[in-house]
Amino acid sequence: IIGYTPEQIFDVVADVRKYPEFLPWCDGATVHQDTTTSPPPPPPSPPSPPSSYIQAELVVGFRGLLSEQYTSHVHMRRPELVRQSTSDSRLFKELESQWSLEPVGSDATKLRFAVRFGFQNALYQSAAELFFAEVVEHMVAAFEQRCATLYGPPSRGSASSNDE
Repeated sequence: IIGYTPEQIFDVVADVRKYPEFLPWCDGATVHQDTTTSPPPPPPSPPSPPSSYIQAELVVGFRGLLSEQYTSHVHMRRPELVRQSTSDSRLFKELESQWSLEPVGSDATKLRFAVRFGFQNALYQSAAELFFAEVVEHMVAAFEQRCATLYGPPSRGSASSNDE
């Protein structure tokens, strides 16, 4: 449970352009396609929440030893879901993540974050597997800190739930 609304968390996760400002290991973000600012198409019957899409080129770096870029495909349904997948990567064989956001009362969110990854390089894969939990914890903490920077302290104590 995180002491921010689903809309607040969603807005931080969906703001790919700002990732280099707060996300560890993200050294650059260039958005090439963004449907979040376009008017949504007419609702189908029955109406469902509008979805949007961002395609961005992200640059990741690790302590000056490595700098790689890849294409991130971000599919979103505000304020409940953000799914990311990767293509055009020499670093990752696969990288997928999903943020599921469920309201808890009027000022908190049940957060489920799942990530699946595989590196092209076996050495990177082995190192990442050793530190997987720590990396995920740092990433989620960075998003929580960004929420605190933008919205102030959480409404209640946070206890993140990380899957996979």
